[in-house]
Amino acid sequence: MANVHGMRDFNAQPNGGNRGNPENYQNLNGAVVDDIPFMNTMKGDQRPPMQETIPYTLKIICCPDFKLLSITFFLLLTIWAMYIVMLVQDIDTSTHEVLQVSVDVLKQCGAAQGGLIKEGEVYRLVTASFLHVNLLHIFMNSISLLIFVSRFEKIYPKQTAVILLVSSVTGTCEVM
Repeated sequence: MANVHGMRDFNAQPNGGNRGNPENYQNLNGAVVDDIPFMNTMKGDQRPPMQETIPYTLKIICCPDFKLLSITFFLLLTIWAMYIVMLVQDIDTSTHEVLQVSVDVLKQCGAAQGGLIKEGEVYRLVTASFLHVNLLHIFMNSISLLIFVSRFEKIYPKQTAVILLVSSVTGTCEVM
């Protein structure tokens, strides 16, 4: 397979000549620091190169810290559920975009509109972050959530929700 490994693999010494032994792929050099944020992709599940699969390699490259019970997974479920609900309500067929949601449905579901927010619909500052216009938009945002937020969540587990909420509100304010 792809043989994606960390720097510790170069420091590993063969353990009794058995190349398939997972013990060979651990950091045996105490001087090598493996706790560099966003750079350590090999903690946890480590496999020898011959036992790697394509999904495992993609997980290591894209989102090594992703867990099912996490803020990242909750956000992914929420944005995809909102997108499906909006698609069921109405699909815009006037453009050539794939599975594009109509503007009226976006407004109903809480898209950011300066006039409505000034009239007291403050919830739109947050809900606008969960709305996606078309398939490409939600797909690319899902990939960035998997790559960045899962790693960020591992480094700052308690602050992640607050930081995402603040960035959501400030991002919506910036767009208006």
